[in-house]
Amino acid sequence: MGFWGMPGAVVVAAFAIAALTALARPAIAQDVVFDIPLDDGRSQRALFSSPANPTATLVMFAGGEGTVEITDSGKIDGYLGNFLLRTQPLWLEQSFAVEVLAAPNNVSLVGERHTEAYAEAVGRAVDFARSKVTAPIWLVGTSAGTIGAANAASRLTGKIAGLVLTSSVTRSSVETVFDVDLAAIAVPVLIVANENDACPGTPPANAPRIAAALERSPRKEVIYVRSDQIRSPVCESFSPHGFLGVEADVAQRIGSWIRATLAEYRVRLRIGSMAEPAQQAASPGDMEMEYVSGHSTSDRYLRGRRQQAALSGCRQSPIERLLCLRS
Repeated sequence: MGFWGMPGAVVVAAFAIAALTALARPAIAQDVVFDIPLDDGRSQRALFSSPANPTATLVMFAGGEGTVEITDSGKIDGYLGNFLLRTQPLWLEQSFAVEVLAAPNNVSLVGERHTEAYAEAVGRAVDFARSKVTAPIWLVGTSAGTIGAANAASRLTGKIAGLVLTSSVTRSSVETVFDVDLAAIAVPVLIVANENDACPGTPPANAPRIAAALERSPRKEVIYVRSDQIRSPVCESFSPHGFLGVEADVAQRIGSWIRATLAEYRVRLRIGSMAEPAQQAASPGDMEMEYVSGHSTSDRYLRGRRQQAALSGCRQSPIERLLCLRS
């Protein structure tokens, strides 16, 4: 069926789903199902799961047509075989909150993921996630889901902290990640590819091309993994395309990269006087995330704030005291 079809021959590879979903979920994890209203009258269902005090929230973008079926009780009936969905316990184990998105009105997303309208729908889902926990938002896409994740990252400036792309679609007559303005993405990006991915639409050799197009990203990296197990067609989930057999390793490497990136880069809370005048949030309570690279105007601004705090003996606002401690 290809990467636009149902990702995963569940009957053939039911053992893989059972093995992963049998992992113990953190006892503190809670599931919330919510139908997010959209401006055009449609709605988008989301499943939000979180441990206490998550390190970050991962918004998951499945591949195929994106028609993930989420029941009122929080069970995923469709697309459970998808790499990002069948590994949900692995993300929760690493203290990440997880938000799984269905398509608006659960109608096929084929040809729609690169559009402004879809990015707006994702923006609503991001706002919902931020209302549940205070944690940096990362968008994580796999296969055709990488198009939607990248598109949202290019348009939702200030709302997200990072982007992860796995088995990215770079060849298709419908849409690819190159239909997105990758140069507009200004957050760290991790690109993960399986060397043995034989799906024609997601050649692993194109991963560096994606990285090269990310002109504004302050940190970008390509990670290659290798696996050879295959129990489905090459563009479906139970194959190297879906990281069959190496799910735990891939999830751990992604999680480690996110944590390292959050530690390496200062995440700035743009609240009130903390923001430069031209970049101030719409309201004092609006929290937006921005990564600060070593050569940006914002970084010079923060250095200046640190100098001011030092001159005053670090006796200014809590934010200035924090900058002083980090200088």
